[in-house]
Amino acid sequence: ASNGIVNITGGLNINTTLTVSNVTLGFGEGSLNLTYLTITNGGILTHLPNNFLNITTNNITILAGGLINLTGKGFAGGTTSGNGNGPGRSTGSGTNNNGCGGAGYGGMGGSGTTTAGGTTYGNNTFKKPVDIGSGAGSCADGLGGNGGGAIFINASDTLIVNSSIFANGLNGTVDTPNGAGGGAGSGGSIWLIATTFAGNGSINASGGNGGDSTGNGG
Repeated sequence: ASNGIVNITGGLNINTTLTVSNVTLGFGEGSLNLTYLTITNGGILTHLPNNFLNITTNNITILAGGLINLTGKGFAGGTTSGNGNGPGRSTGSGTNNNGCGGAGYGGMGGSGTTTAGGTTYGNNTFKKPVDIGSGAGSCADGLGGNGGGAIFINASDTLIVNSSIFANGLNGTVDTPNGAGGGAGSGGSIWLIATTFAGNGSINASGGNGGDSTGNGG
């Protein structure tokens, strides 16, 4: 697949090789089952908001220039003093000159100056994480960040990561006129199974930063 943005609302079962290059390929509900997956040269694999990416393959290679990016694909953050969404959401506030707490997931969300951080949820051991991250509350017009998405990769042979796999929460934004900062979304889930792991890339599912330096995501 190449050139542009392609969204697939269901799964994809192909007994062959798929190369993702110069395209953003987004999946809705369903699984991606194939023999060999390569992501390279401007290719981005993701899922649609509030979904989960499930990949079963023999081998997967993420080369430099390719990316699996699920950042901000979890539950939505709050807008205009509204609460975030998801089980670890934090609440919003209409109070000026304050910051809202961050959303929780694997850890508690950071406390803001006006609202508390969100709680933890999901698998208590986090050995098999599958949940998407939660959205944070909005303080005044400082928007709460979305949570990160979720991915499960089951490679029967080799997983090579020479670029990155991200499932981070988004930062909260700052309402400058009113001195208010939205909380940050919590990170999502990355669950990887392979016989052999290789590569020099990065794998990260972190919470974002609060809009006023408080209220980081869990």
